Amino acid sequence: MKEQYLKTNFGKMYLYLLDRNNKKTIVWLHGWGMSGKEFNNFGDELLEYNHLFLDLMGFGKSEEPCIAMTLDDYVLILKNIIETLELEDIYLVGHSFGGRIAISYASQYQNESLKKVFLVSAKAFKNKSITCKLKIIRYKIKKKFYFIFNKKRYHQLINNSGSSDYKSATKIMKETLKNIVNKDLKKELQEINCKCIVLGSVNDRTVDYHETLKIYHALKISKIYPFYQANHFLYKEERTKFIKILYKELGSN
Repeated sequence: MKEQYLKTNFGKMYLYLLDRNNKKTIVWLHGWGMSGKEFNNFGDELLEYNHLFLDLMGFGKSEEPCIAMTLDDYVLILKNIIETLELEDIYLVGHSFGGRIAISYASQYQNESLKKVFLVSAKAFKNKSITCKLKIIRYKIKKKFYFIFNKKRYHQLINNSGSSDYKSATKIMKETLKNIVNKDLKKELQEINCKCIVLGSVNDRTVDYHETLKIYHALKISKIYPFYQANHFLYKEERTKFIKILYKELGSN
């Protein structure tokens, strides 16, 4: 396994390539708060392929970016890595946040080298439900009111608001997360021309299965595999089924 750091405009990024001198390479894109280690052991299962494991900027052994990043920043770094390593036949596997990167990459860089995209518990749409909008309105009203009349409650509100990912992030990564989740990828999904395999759990408490179905229907060429026992990390929680699907889809057109 070849380990190295690559310089980017945002800092050094860590990657490790399991090179079996094969034309086909699986590029693994992890979720928010994770690292490439999440997928290391799949290299021992899928022996007919090279494997590229990335620690996305801000995670694992990669540096925290010097400034807040956008989704397009992550995509451009992925493009540069693929070109630098001269990878040929590429299969993207993106989990959650990594799925967003895979979607955006596939829509922007459509060429013969990108063979297939696997979207695992991916999220692609801004939450535009009435319930969500009402929560945002209530939050903004409270925030403004407390800022004027009760500074203590204001700081409590700020500190206790947001998802667990947001609360645990540094200032730069908080801004990065906001940039990521505020981008709706409906148009990008519709622009993808290669085949996409959509995997999601009906019991996922992080990404609602209705969103998984929306992603599937937005794509031109897609196939969907529902999981029934897993939560958000179906590649670990239903590992055997996940590997069987990968074997099947990697070996087909």
